[in-house]
Amino acid sequence: MAIKTRAKLAVAGLSALAVLQFVRPGIPSGPMIAEIHVPPRVRQILQKDCFSCHSNERRLAWFDEITPPYWLVRHDILTAREHLNFSTLGSEPVAMQRATLFEAVNMIQLGAMPLPVYRLAPGREGDSRGVDGVEGLSWAMELC
Repeated sequence: MAIKTRAKLAVAGLSALAVLQFVRPGIPSGPMIAEIHVPPRVRQILQKDCFSCHSNERRLAWFDEITPPYWLVRHDILTAREHLNFSTLGSEPVAMQRATLFEAVNMIQLGAMPLPVYRLAPGREGDSRGVDGVEGLSWAMELC
């Protein structure tokens, strides 16, 4: 293949990626409806490690904003909110909150959360799978 052809293909590919940046369905965000009943340390762990996907707070890293990976991140966030949304969990009875936290701790201990692809992201070294995070969330089950 000639160098000119490769250059044209490269320019066309980069142009296509640039155009894709404008094809971006939104990720809905909204206010916290009701606070969950957990100790401050547990709330801190949840906000740091879980709220970016499991709440109405939209908090994406710069590399999550680039399409086409943005579409995958958006899909994962919407799916995560269907399973557990900390922005609405506080409106549930305390027993339901406790059961939901119990399930969340189990998912973390089993390695199902956070999703493996997100463990590779920069800044995830201290995620909720660490000893402090799991113990803190386990402690939440005792106090709820």
